[in-house]
Amino acid sequence: MRDLTPPVAAVVALLVAVGPAAGQEAPDAIDALFARWSARTPGCAVGVDAPERPPLRRVYGLAEMEHGVPARVDTIYEAGSVSKQFTAAAVLLLVDDGVLSLDDALSKWIPELPEWADVVTIRRMLDHTAGLRDWGAVAAMEGWPRGTRDSDNADVVRIMSRQTALNFEPGTEWSYSNSGYNLAAVIVERASGRSLAEFTRTRLFDPLGMSRTSWRDDHARVVPGRADAYAPSGSGWRRDMPFEDAYGNGGLLTTVDDLLIWNRALEEDRAFPGLGARLAERGSIGERRTHYGLGLQHDAPGDRPEIGHAGVTAGYRGWAARYPEDGVSVAILCNAGDADARLLGRAAAARFLPPAPAEGVAAAGDAPLPEGLWVDVRTGQPVTFGRTAAGALTMGGRPLAAAGPDLFAVGDDRLQIVDAGTLFRVTADGDRRRLERREPWAPTTEDLVALEGVYVSDEAAARLEATVRNGRLVLSLNGRGSALAPSHTDVFTGPPGLVRLERDATGRAVALHIDNGRVRDMRFRRLD
Repeated sequence: MRDLTPPVAAVVALLVAVGPAAGQEAPDAIDALFARWSARTPGCAVGVDAPERPPLRRVYGLAEMEHGVPARVDTIYEAGSVSKQFTAAAVLLLVDDGVLSLDDALSKWIPELPEWADVVTIRRMLDHTAGLRDWGAVAAMEGWPRGTRDSDNADVVRIMSRQTALNFEPGTEWSYSNSGYNLAAVIVERASGRSLAEFTRTRLFDPLGMSRTSWRDDHARVVPGRADAYAPSGSGWRRDMPFEDAYGNGGLLTTVDDLLIWNRALEEDRAFPGLGARLAERGSIGERRTHYGLGLQHDAPGDRPEIGHAGVTAGYRGWAARYPEDGVSVAILCNAGDADARLLGRAAAARFLPPAPAEGVAAAGDAPLPEGLWVDVRTGQPVTFGRTAAGALTMGGRPLAAAGPDLFAVGDDRLQIVDAGTLFRVTADGDRRRLERREPWAPTTEDLVALEGVYVSDEAAARLEATVRNGRLVLSLNGRGSALAPSHTDVFTGPPGLVRLERDATGRAVALHIDNGRVRDMRFRRLD
C-alpha cells in the first residue's frame, strides 16, 4: 500500500504549523507537498484563492496511465461527496420556486417507500439526522459492495423500499447516510420534471460559468478531458473507476477551477439569495447543533472556522473548503486512491492563512486508564483498550493522544474518562456516547456448532450460511466465507460488521442481527 509517506507527512505538518514562510513562495512549498506524484503516477490538481494573493493552480501526475496522458489544470475528476452540496442547492432552488418545502415528508414525493417515510423530512434527510440506512451498506450485505455492480437511483429507491425500519428515530442522532442524497435527486426530478443533472446544469452550472461540470449519471458516457481513477496495487496501480449510475450523493464531474467558482459564488451570494448561509446552517438534535448543514460540514482546524466537504468514490478523492474569516478558498481533486485530499488541501491552504497559534501539549489527569473490552451502550459496538510497550494507552491498537485532564483524542472525537468504570465518547457535535466494560466471550466448539444453519433477510435480499470451520464460526454469502471473532456474550465481529445473536426462550439462536456502521440491526431470520 502507498500510505502517506513520512516525508510528505512532515511537509504537511510543517505547512500547517507555521503558515507562510519568509523567503519561500507558496508554489514551491506546494510542489514539495505533492512531490510523490510524477509523470509515472496518477496525482492531484489543487487550487487556492486568497485576497491580495495571486491565484494558485497546480497539477501533478497523469490523467490516464496506459497512454501516459498528463493531467492539466482543467482536467475533470470526480468529486465524491463534495457533490452533496450541489444536490442540496437544487432542493433549495425548488423551495424558493414554491414547489416543495424542507419540512415535506419524504413520503409526499416518494410514496412507494414504507411508512417510516411519513416521519422523515427532506431537511432531516439532507442534514443526516433522519436515521436512513445507507443503501450501499445494504447492498454490501447482499454481497455487492459499491462499485461491484451497476446501480442507479431507481435501484436505490428499490433497496430503501425493502427497509422496514430506520437506524434511529429522526432527530435523535447524527449518522452519515448517502441514501438521503440519492432520494433527494429523485425528488428533484419528480418535483421539477427534469433530472438533477439537467436541472443543475440550467439553474446553477451554466449561469455561474462552471462549463466543465456535469454529473456521472451514465458511467459509460464519454467525458472528454476526464481523468481515470487508480488505486495502489502492490508496487504499482490498478484502474479503479466508479461503475454505477446512482448519483446525487456523489458523481459530480468537475475541475478545481469550477469548484473555486462555486466557492466564490457561495461567499459572494451570487448563485441565488442566501444560498451559502442556508447550505451551511447546522442541523439540530434537540437544543444541540450538529457540525453538518446541507451538504457542507463545519470544522475548525487550529481554531480557524472552516466550511467544506471531502469526497471519496472508487479511486477518486476530493475536498473543497472555505475559510470565511480569511477569505481563503481551496479545492483539490485527485485520481490517486491513496491521496488524503483533506490533509493535502489544508496544508495547501495553510500557505495562504495566518499562522495558527501554538498549542501546548495536553496532559492527562490521574483518572484510571481503561484497559480491556468496552461497548458503546447505544450501538453495541465493541472497542478494546490496551497499552503500547512504552505504556501509552491505545484504542483498537492505535495510540491515543492526550487532549486535556482525563481526556484523549479519538480522531475528531474525544474520549472522556470519568472513573475506572465510566467512559464517554464525545463527538465533535457534543454527543456523549457512554461506554461500558464487558467480559470477553469464549464460546466452545459445541456452542458454535449450535449456530450452524441458513439465515435470510428480506430487507437485504440475502441468504447467509453459518458453518464451523477450524473452530471458528464462518458466515458465507454467494459462496464466499468470512470468519467471525467472538467479542462479548452472543456478539461476534468480522467483515460483515457486528453480528449479534437473537435467542428464543429455550436459548436457541433464531436470528442474526448485523450492524455494519451505516446499517443498524439488520435482522436475518434462521430457517428451520
